[in-house]
Amino acid sequence: DVIFDTLDGRKRVSTKILVGADGANSKIRRSLKMATSIPKYTGIEWFVNVEDHYMEPVFNILLDAELSDYYMWSVPKGKHLHVGGAFQGLSDTSAIPGKLVRHLKRLGALPEKFTIDKMWAHPISRASSANDIYFGTGSVHLVGEASGLICPTSAEGYSYALSSSFQLAEHLNEFGQLRLASPDKDRISKKLLKKRLIYNASIRKALFYLMGHKY
Repeated sequence: DVIFDTLDGRKRVSTKILVGADGANSKIRRSLKMATSIPKYTGIEWFVNVEDHYMEPVFNILLDAELSDYYMWSVPKGKHLHVGGAFQGLSDTSAIPGKLVRHLKRLGALPEKFTIDKMWAHPISRASSANDIYFGTGSVHLVGEASGLICPTSAEGYSYALSSSFQLAEHLNEFGQLRLASPDKDRISKKLLKKRLIYNASIRKALFYLMGHKY
């Protein structure tokens, strides 16, 4: 049985199959007590008003281990510069961290004086190993980020959510039971290797040097 709250009060429904597609903070995954120690981040994006400033049409990627062991970005869209990142333990999400502001100003990607029109924040789960990916058990299934499927290098999750949902539907239609293996898990495993290369500063410097780029 599943109990949930509605505008008309609390309701209970019975179901043969329960699919958790409720994201990084999946209650269904937590109820299964499986892989609940996946590193948690907060994805934040600030909308900086640059209507009166010319912004180069450049998408900046920033890596700074003091701010995050994930990555940060800035990209101009219309009258706004979208500044974002994935952070752990950031207490004040209303303001862009000072060091990130300094990085962007050094790159000429942020006006000296600026205002933030709005912002959004959302939880992100970032698998640190293939063992963090879990598709459920018995008649309870997990898809998308609820199962731990999100790119550990870029935090892209749409393709994994759609792919895992399609695979589950296809498998249930054919066999009526849980699929214990998924090509998406193999994709994540490969990305985890890429993550070790990208987010290790020493390896990253060596790769840039070999490619003839200044770091």
